[in-house]
Amino acid sequence: MQIMVFLDSQQPPFYRRNRGFILDANRGSLVEEYIAEGCGTFRAVFDSPTNPRAICIGASQLSLFNVEDRVVSSPTNLKKRCGESCRSIASFKDHGLIEATTLLGLRLKAERSIVPIVVYGRREELVVVIITVLDENVQQLQRMSIPLPKDLKLHGATFVNKCSHLLISLNELVMIWSAPVGSQDKFELQLVHAVDNPTSWKVCPHRQVYGLRTQSQDVSIGIDLNDPIPGMKSEFMCGVARLPLIFDNACDFVHQQIIQYISNNLNFFCSVTCYDSDIVRPDMVKKDNPIFCLLAQTDKYPKAFELAEVFMDYCIRRARLEKDPHFLLPIRQCLQELTNPSKPYSEITLKLYREIAYLPVRNIILACFFVLVNLSIAFILTFMRMYGLAITSKVECHPFELEALDNPAIAALVVYKWNTIGRQYWALKFALQCVYYVMVLTSVFMQIYRYDNESIMKDISRATVAISCHFIVQEMLQMAKEKSRYFQSVYNYVDLFAFVTPFVSSVLQLNWSDPSAQNPLLSFSLFELRVIQSICKFVSIIIRAVDSIRVFFFVFVGGIIAFAIAIMHLMRNCTNATVCPSYTEGFSLNIFQAISMTYFMMSGRYDPLSNGFSSNDVAFHIMLMFFFFFTVILMLNVLIALINHAFDDGDRAWELEWLQNRMRYVESTENLSYDIIETIYYTATPTQVREYRKKVQKIKEESSPTIEVTADAGATSQMLVSDAFDDSGQDRQLEQLRQAQMEENSTDAGDSRVLMAMLMQFRDEQKRAREEQQLAREEQQQARTERWLAQEKQ
Repeated sequence: MQIMVFLDSQQPPFYRRNRGFILDANRGSLVEEYIAEGCGTFRAVFDSPTNPRAICIGASQLSLFNVEDRVVSSPTNLKKRCGESCRSIASFKDHGLIEATTLLGLRLKAERSIVPIVVYGRREELVVVIITVLDENVQQLQRMSIPLPKDLKLHGATFVNKCSHLLISLNELVMIWSAPVGSQDKFELQLVHAVDNPTSWKVCPHRQVYGLRTQSQDVSIGIDLNDPIPGMKSEFMCGVARLPLIFDNACDFVHQQIIQYISNNLNFFCSVTCYDSDIVRPDMVKKDNPIFCLLAQTDKYPKAFELAEVFMDYCIRRARLEKDPHFLLPIRQCLQELTNPSKPYSEITLKLYREIAYLPVRNIILACFFVLVNLSIAFILTFMRMYGLAITSKVECHPFELEALDNPAIAALVVYKWNTIGRQYWALKFALQCVYYVMVLTSVFMQIYRYDNESIMKDISRATVAISCHFIVQEMLQMAKEKSRYFQSVYNYVDLFAFVTPFVSSVLQLNWSDPSAQNPLLSFSLFELRVIQSICKFVSIIIRAVDSIRVFFFVFVGGIIAFAIAIMHLMRNCTNATVCPSYTEGFSLNIFQAISMTYFMMSGRYDPLSNGFSSNDVAFHIMLMFFFFFTVILMLNVLIALINHAFDDGDRAWELEWLQNRMRYVESTENLSYDIIETIYYTATPTQVREYRKKVQKIKEESSPTIEVTADAGATSQMLVSDAFDDSGQDRQLEQLRQAQMEENSTDAGDSRVLMAMLMQFRDEQKRAREEQQLAREEQQQARTERWLAQEKQ
């Protein structure tokens, strides 16, 4: 047995950093001494007792080595590179230049500039360091702007060590860039390091960075550009923490260099940051949100969204495990972008909503209102209310697709809001609509029964115009707010028709003496009770049926018009003005009447053509046969089939539409008050939770892509690509199984693919088994709690 001991030295010289020893546990003797580059984080791996190994996580590499092997040569063989001249105080004098020329003739220039920016509607000034590279002909080769954090003061931006490096010194930060040598080279970010005192900096020819403290006048800081992390871990991480502030307003080239700098040291970040201890800051602003930053780059870099999914999965997993909704803050801040219909996030957002359903908080379930509405405006309203300022409140529901509403959390939110404030608002609005419809119907019946009191008729018309104007203005405001989304709902067309037609009719009643002109308009006024569950089911099915036959309607109308014209032409096909078929009488020559007669012939009214049936005209009989087959047999049966299909769809989705109708009333009601609560708590039985999760799992399996894998023997199997398998014990078993199978079939590529399909299927089965076990445990816990409460009650 051997023991690995690691020593992290915080003092120079540089070559004696990160010393490690391997000891024999039985004899206590030294087996090996080594130096590990990077942060020196080790983790033992005991997958084989005969071959003990350890993992070394370096600054930018991950290596696996045998414990008994020699890793790096002894430190006694290393030579010190820097001399006293590199550390002398005199070497700091006149060391940097703001404008210089390289050995190959490139002209480098660094200058400070102030750029105006707009932050939250306010104009501010941003200090920027502009770096310009010119060739011998004074042609610009490169230009980059490096914005500086507002809380830091710029001491200088100079080129050091014969123009090999650009050094930007601030009061608490230093940035070092490698300068281009030839015309094809670019600047490269080498180091971002935090300092606690004013310091003068230099870079020696050996790529060592030295800092001269201004107060003590001693060279007390030394950093190796080849490996800047050891000995300066906290300063290194503090420097990285400043990079997002620089990244925010930087140019694209600086963006790429910052990302490359972080990528080069990614393993170090992972070693000092454990995902189990990463807690979201409660005061995190949206621009510092990693999910928001990644979503902002998805148009330019589509793969950035894959990393954003990793962050979102982590937030949901930690929120479930800790039973704390605080972990959902990064997702909450980005829901406005995720639900944007112009972005390709709809499927991912739908999956996200299903994952946050039944989010447990202790023994109850939590639902946050950020999943329903955009609350970013609400915080502004709170601020304005605090300082006594007036502003129109505005709360907007996310632009949900109908599938997204199939979520118990959203249903609980809508039901709660409907029962608290939505029902009263709807009742008040509907009472006003009832008065409006009563006046409309009064006008209708007065016209039907020829009531001659003109003054009462005009008073009712004036009241109808006034209330119609109120409702029309409300619809116009809704149309201005929703824009193109307004016309996607059939109910909005119904509302416009119900309010505009009585308005036009009443205006005609007041200004036109002929009352028959407005009678058809008043006859089309409609009632609307779609927020009532039973009525919504009926209305939803009708709307879906009408929507499904839109194309059929145009084909059907075209067929009726064609047959009407054909029959007119056939029956009026006279050889001269005096000789016509004897059966032409009865069928109108007016095109509108002819279309009407042709349409009602489907119901059996063939009176206009009764004379033609007794004639011997073959063309007439063939025409009527085609008409009967096309309309009565073909088109009507197609119509019945389409309506039946629409009925099935409406019967499945009417509850979601009813929920959506109530949600719109809740949205309107919410805008009447500043009091917007953030979360509600509701209960659900373990059976409800289990059934919903089974439903979600089934949807995932149906939507997952299917991959066909064919073995050499010709057998074909299928596997479903589902979510990541995150159980460590099962992962280890799968890894061992895969290694054993791969050793047996290493020469057969076809068998390997079949093995992968078997592994994926085994993984899915194990995952479903774990979920069922977890639900069973939750049911048992719920049953024990209920029994305990019953005993306490007794």
